[in-house]
Amino acid sequence: MVLKLQTRQYQQTVMAPALLQSLHCLQLPWAELKQELQHLWETNPCVELVMPKNDREFVIPGAESSREGDRWEERLISRESLEDYLVSQVPELDTEEREIFFFLISHLDERGYLKISTETLSQQSSWSVEALESTRHVLCSLEPKGIAAHDVVECWLAQIPEEQISLRQFLTRNKNDLLAKCYSRIVKRMHWNRQQLAQILGYLRGLAASPLKSWQENDQQVRIPDLYFYQDAMKNWNVHLASESYALIWSDAYKEWLTNSRNGKGKNISADFRSQRTIAKRWMRSLSLRTTTMHRIGQFILDKQCLFFEREEHPLLSLLQKDAAAELQINPATLSRALQGKYASVPWGLMPLGDFFPRAWAKDDVKVSVPQIRQKISEWVADEDKDRPLSDEDLAQKLRREMHWDIPRRTVEKYRKQWGIASSRDRKYGL
Repeated sequence: MVLKLQTRQYQQTVMAPALLQSLHCLQLPWAELKQELQHLWETNPCVELVMPKNDREFVIPGAESSREGDRWEERLISRESLEDYLVSQVPELDTEEREIFFFLISHLDERGYLKISTETLSQQSSWSVEALESTRHVLCSLEPKGIAAHDVVECWLAQIPEEQISLRQFLTRNKNDLLAKCYSRIVKRMHWNRQQLAQILGYLRGLAASPLKSWQENDQQVRIPDLYFYQDAMKNWNVHLASESYALIWSDAYKEWLTNSRNGKGKNISADFRSQRTIAKRWMRSLSLRTTTMHRIGQFILDKQCLFFEREEHPLLSLLQKDAAAELQINPATLSRALQGKYASVPWGLMPLGDFFPRAWAKDDVKVSVPQIRQKISEWVADEDKDRPLSDEDLAQKLRREMHWDIPRRTVEKYRKQWGIASSRDRKYGL
């Protein structure tokens, strides 16, 4: 091997610290940003944080706001981890059983199922199949019911009381056909009609199909909106930012140091204060830019989606982020950062900011927003003959015939699955 020296030229884009600070501030949701502002206030002697006196983010004009628990902060839920919650239900576990518990939990998928067989897990660990299977059955019996189940039928069995013997026997006997959705075989085997099977499936639909769903819903913190859309007394729509009620100002300690430095005093602390002052200036500028950018985006949403705000049932119009960024004269990546993880408060609930920029299906000169397609398909599915539900091809033909949208069947199927609408076969049996 020979060592050589050589010169190489290359170009590299390096962001200035102030720009990085601005992007970081813009990307943070308001709940996280407020925590960082409070931390800055506690650690930086140069700034003070001005907050609302009543500690409310925003009181919508005309809305009742004096009820207990109206403040978002009072409704935040602090929960223990899933692992600790499960282990706390079986305090008699010894050291080995506790290790198996955590080992199995670490292999759960996002829905709470254990898709890996205990035989495979036994090969990957030092525990026997019997020990793993025994602990897995204990897990299935805990809250949330059905966690660590191998499939949805086993998850249902964990939720059905032991005294419902006939239903448990039905699930055990028809497990494979239920998983494969071969309902006609079940009807033939049980000598039932379709209505009887639909009644059973309707009951099963009321059970949790994802063991972790109930836990995630209960564990989820209340989302704090960044934007508030509301109507004033004149019925005009307005937008308010949560960050508008907060401001960073220079502290009395900084003003005193500034006066002393001009008089030739306090030189021994000037270097530290200069560093803190630089940090404070960046935060002040970043917060101001964030407020301006978010307010422009909020006003842009009001202008473009005015029909949606006037009538909640009106679908959102197609509004691509790249087109919106061009109109706002900002970088598309900047707009994406501004929307990521943030929510808006509207009179009928909370909405992710990204939902105001729905995708569109386009062909030739026809451009239709996805929410508009969803509205039509949902209406037709709700009004269909339950004995002869509309297939994906039927829905595609109705879109072409009645709406003049030449959307192919495969696209209809893709959208239907994304929206959680069951297939025609499942809807025929009440699913």
